[in-house]
Formats: sequence, structure tokens, C-alpha cells
Amino acid sequence: MKNAVLLSALGLGIAFAAPAGATDISFTTTLTSSSTPICFGSCHLHSAGVSADQSFQLDAAGPGQAVSLGSAWVDAGFGWDTDAALDLTLNFTAPTTGTSGETSALVQYLRLGGFIRKGITGGSITWDAPAFDFGFSGYEFELDLQNVAGWSLAGSTPINGTLKLLSAPQSGAVPEPASWALMLGGFGLVGAALRSQRKAAVVFG
Repeated sequence: MKNAVLLSALGLGIAFAAPAGATDISFTTTLTSSSTPICFGSCHLHSAGVSADQSFQLDAAGPGQAVSLGSAWVDAGFGWDTDAALDLTLNFTAPTTGTSGETSALVQYLRLGGFIRKGITGGSITWDAPAFDFGFSGYEFELDLQNVAGWSLAGSTPINGTLKLLSAPQSGAVPEPASWALMLGGFGLVGAALRSQRKAAVVFG
């Protein structure tokens, strides 16, 4: 019976000392564009990243989180570009601060009619790697990017994707306060069980 109490207490301490499965994620994006269109008017490609922190939690090998990465649009005018580019960078503030997850896309578009954002603008965004892995500080991520085709760039076209956490470092995890309390309680039960065993072993002649 005492052995059972001892094992249960040890199990309780170990279970609550294990690191949590969820990881806090926070980042912004930088989205830059370049274009040399053949056109009348401006007709250039523009883009903007997401400047406000996107914050959520991810579980390793979980389904991932849909994220907004920015937007792109084309100036009014008449013309086309078959070799424009978008460059995307993820700027992390959690789980650590740094810049990672850089990739690019080829943008092709045709703008017909108008200098006041009317008419028809169609084209495509094709990412160099629609799903690519990157990592830093022991964390591994996958970003699945959405290619786009047949959209209107006369307005603002959203750039979206799905961020997945593939793996996270397991060493050096710090339990939460409640976990510390349960863990210390478990070690207390271990000490009580050991003291009880020592008392039972004393024999008087």
C-alpha cells in the first residue's frame, strides 16, 4: 500500500512538471513589392504587411492557425506586368524575438481601363514555396501560403496562409505556479511515505 502511495506521488510530481503542449506565438509581417509594368498611367503593384501583433497558441503537430499576412493592390491605369514580385517576412516577438520565415512570390497581372480604380484587373500570385518549413531557437514551423488567381487588384487583395508548429524544445520548460504546487505536494507525500517506512522498520528487543 505504501509503495502504491509512493509511486502515485512520484507520478503526480512528474506529470505536472512536464512542459505544456501549447506554445505562445506572436508576430507581425513585412510584405514588400516590386514591379516594372508596361502601362499608361501608374499601374504599379503595391503591398502592405500586418503591423499589429497576431497572437495565439499553437500545439506541436496540431492543425495550425489561419493567419493574415497582408494585402496587395495595383494602381489605376492601363497595362500589364508579367514579372512583378512580393517578398514576405515574418517578424516574431514570441516564443523568441527575431526575424524568420522569408519567402517570395511571382505576381502577374493585367489592368484594363480607368485611372480611378475602375475597370478590370486580373492576375495571379504564385509563391515560390506554397508550403515551406523554417525554424529558430529550437522551434520548427510550417507556413502554408495560398496561391491566388483570377482576382481583382483594383482594390485590396488579402494575402493569407496557415501557420503550423511542427516541434518545440522540450528542455528547460518552467511549470506554471499551480503545477509547482501540485508537484511539491507530490514530493511531500513521498517524504511522508519514506518517514513512515523508517518508523515501521524500528524493532525493540
